[in-house]
Amino acid sequence: MPRLRAEGSPLTSRALLWSICAAAGAALAALAGLLGRWSANPALGWAIALGAAGLGRAAACAFAASSGEDTSEGRARTWAAVGSLAALAVPALLRAQGLSQADPALLRAPLDGGKLTVGLAALLAALAAAAWSRAAKGAGVTGAAVAFAGACGAYAGLRFVDPSLILAAAALGALAAAELRERPWAALETSPLRTRAFVGAAVVGLGLAALAPNLLPTVWMARLQASYPGGVYLTLADDGTRLWGAYRFSNGDAVMLRDGVLQTPDPATARLALLIMLGQREGMNRLLLARPPEAVLALTAQKDGALVTIEDGTRAEAAVLDALGGGGSWRTRLIVARDAAPPNAALIFVPTPVLTRGLADPDAMKAMKARLQNGAAVGVLFPPGAPAKDVDAAARAAAGAFGNARVADLPKGILVLASSAAARTDPAALAAVLTPDLDEPIPNLAEVLAARVQWRSASSAK
Repeated sequence: MPRLRAEGSPLTSRALLWSICAAAGAALAALAGLLGRWSANPALGWAIALGAAGLGRAAACAFAASSGEDTSEGRARTWAAVGSLAALAVPALLRAQGLSQADPALLRAPLDGGKLTVGLAALLAALAAAAWSRAAKGAGVTGAAVAFAGACGAYAGLRFVDPSLILAAAALGALAAAELRERPWAALETSPLRTRAFVGAAVVGLGLAALAPNLLPTVWMARLQASYPGGVYLTLADDGTRLWGAYRFSNGDAVMLRDGVLQTPDPATARLALLIMLGQREGMNRLLLARPPEAVLALTAQKDGALVTIEDGTRAEAAVLDALGGGGSWRTRLIVARDAAPPNAALIFVPTPVLTRGLADPDAMKAMKARLQNGAAVGVLFPPGAPAKDVDAAARAAAGAFGNARVADLPKGILVLASSAAARTDPAALAAVLTPDLDEPIPNLAEVLAARVQWRSASSAK
């Protein structure tokens, strides 16, 4: 009598081996991307992922040395399933912790109070690496090449797909390969306990995978809702390294998010920084805004008499900036200069958490000076609570490039001001230069500047 079901496995042992290697590589890159966005620190994400992979590999080798080699394919399938479940547990853990502890303070410092969760995620990743290393025993150079290809493919996909989804897909792929090779549907009578274990692993794996999609935006939404009820994402854009977002609260306020961290500065502080920069030069101001976190800053500077040029970051960051401005049409409202003269002032916005590389380091300051007119002034606006070492380093870099630098403490931020000539810091002098060009005069401007801008001694910027 003909059989309705094939006796052989639908997957060869070699295909199982390559599937595990590819899944391990893809999961490594996806885990690095996920933890990098979770902590708002891509380098930390890669460090944790590579450290966990190395620890898992070392543990697998130590276990093999102590227990003896076991090259049976049945044991390999078991290890493959264990590794898959451990990897699938990582996004589930992050979702559970993120939703149960939706603290608005994490919108400024995402790792405060969350180091234990990251540590547990690293342990799960190490367990997955150890199990998959045991399952892929003997893969050799070819297996390493397959794993590398999987990692490259996953890394390329991070620009378009949620890293938690890639991680879940990779783990499910390894689990599916183990299930297909195990064929639990054909071994219920001969190995009932093992068969039930593999069926249970499939069910648990699918349940854990269901918690992976849209992980980061959901957790960030919970924190935003805890900060102020109601709101909606205007857009989300991933540049392959960071996930950018534009979010509008129910009261109409809109903010920029960079890996779930608020970037929008305090309005009063941002206005003071703009006024200080515009007050460094009499007459027409050609102001360059480098990576501004909101579109309204450019429109405000224009009302105060400046010709504004925008220097965007990545394409994803620019898309979020346009969403905050109500669409790309806000750029058409900026007056374009009739000539090609370079800017005579620039204001650089340092993100949160603070990152000055490429923005306010010595090379960046020298490059900025080359783009500006002679005698131009440059400001670097730091968020509140910026580390003193970063502010001091930016001040030294600015002084080295422009010759002079001063540091001012603003209500909710720190401004480093650099210029080739002596900076204009006297409140009365600033008010005298600014007042004629202001679209809406500010009453008692000199008194406002004196009360809210505290200049540090010139020696502190050297």
